[in-house]
Amino acid sequence: MRHFTSKLTLIPLLFLIGFMANAVSFPPQPNIAQGQYVVDEANLLNPQATSKINAIAKRLYQTQKVPLTVVTINSLNEYGLSKGYLGHYDKILFAHIMSPLNTNQGIMLLVVKNTQQFRIQFDSSYGKKYLSASRKILQNDLLPLWNQHKPSQSIVAATKSLAALVG
Repeated sequence: MRHFTSKLTLIPLLFLIGFMANAVSFPPQPNIAQGQYVVDEANLLNPQATSKINAIAKRLYQTQKVPLTVVTINSLNEYGLSKGYLGHYDKILFAHIMSPLNTNQGIMLLVVKNTQQFRIQFDSSYGKKYLSASRKILQNDLLPLWNQHKPSQSIVAATKSLAALVG
């Protein structure tokens, strides 16, 4: 019996070691204090699109005190995750992105280039208020232009719609 118990203790330990070996990481934080609301690790945005998004987000932050950030990454694998973990990762990433502001309030548009995954994350104070609207923004504003191979325009369109939604 003692030999069996030691094997049962070893299983959770091996799981923990495996989890630690695949530590989750994050892209850099935007410098919101300097008017930078975009983190474009996937290089999807041209300079004009980045400027437009920063202007939209800055205006929303100045008028409504709502930070709106856009984060693009190439893949979840770069950050220690598989495709299936996006639902958990976006919440953790949201907290990481908003932490320099000492707030957990705001909105984040996350684009994962290689798997063509898109998420809009609202802080918990919004509850499910904008869940349906955010799906429509992805379907009507982002995806049509994305499918036409216009990533910059698609992300700008989604950003405009998000700002209009809460502004």
